[in-house]
Amino acid sequence: MLEKVYLIASEVVRNATAPLVFNIPEGHVLSTGEKVWVYLLSTYNPWLAVTLISVCMHEFFYFARYIPYMIYDRIPSLNKYKIQPDKVLSDEERWKCTRQVLFVHFTYAGAFIVVFYPITLALGLKFGEVPFPSWSKMLFQIFVSLAVEDSWHYWLHRGLHYGPFYKYIHKVHHEYSAPFGLAAEYAHPIEVALLGLGSFLGPLLLLATTGDVHVITAMSFISVRICQAVEALFRI
Repeated sequence: MLEKVYLIASEVVRNATAPLVFNIPEGHVLSTGEKVWVYLLSTYNPWLAVTLISVCMHEFFYFARYIPYMIYDRIPSLNKYKIQPDKVLSDEERWKCTRQVLFVHFTYAGAFIVVFYPITLALGLKFGEVPFPSWSKMLFQIFVSLAVEDSWHYWLHRGLHYGPFYKYIHKVHHEYSAPFGLAAEYAHPIEVALLGLGSFLGPLLLLATTGDVHVITAMSFISVRICQAVEALFRI
């Protein structure tokens, strides 16, 4: 049994570290994005390339989406529009949250990012195909993925408010009584893992039913979901 698992894992790793070979349709002119994608994944270790792209994408959308709200928070005249206008977070509290979120991003969440490429490649997610999917196809699949993830998040969140689950897991997320965008991923490792799983369910469900999901679509969906999470925690 262990030998079989080892052989499967070895095959997955071998496939994940092999350069991708792109079959570009005759007559297709690559867009700028497609040129960059083909160059990175055919020239370098695709596992490393996808991992670094995913990390940069995660950090960029998470923190860049918060910047407008951080500015709003610094404008006293806007405080009256908050649901909790009397609760003002100190810079120390914000910095504590930022440190913890970065720790989560590069440990628990980072683990998901590291295994994303080899696992989804083995499951059939498209990495080495151009042209990229059409906008209409991407929008439809992103919408379905958002619906799946939203349902998962809703029921999981309700469950985490039950007795011991709240006391030992979800309570960490509610440490800040006045929610703000950066606290979206301020949570217990178990909650991070469970919620992170929801981000993959939609694309994987589509992959299982259609066999036709491109990684660009999956990454676009995750980017939208990150922005949505930051917005949901900002109360103004």
